[in-house]
Amino acid sequence: MEVLILSGEDWQGLYINENLIDENHTLGEGGAITYLLEKSEEYNFTLKDVKTSYVTDDDERYLSKFGSFPEELKELSGAY
Repeated sequence: MEVLILSGEDWQGLYINENLIDENHTLGEGGAITYLLEKSEEYNFTLKDVKTSYVTDDDERYLSKFGSFPEELKELSGAY
């Protein structure tokens, strides 16, 4: 299981196995711990499966242009 929390300047996305599960200005709307616990129960992952990263400048431009993350992580240019 690969879980990635990807952050941009004003946007966050949650990818599981390279597929977008959720996105918002702040995942969990400020309740990050509860949010992550709920998602871990729903998708059956643990803390060791979770990585965090920030988007590259190119991918920040993608977010600005389209207003959201792509459905599949491979559509971004960065190596996450």
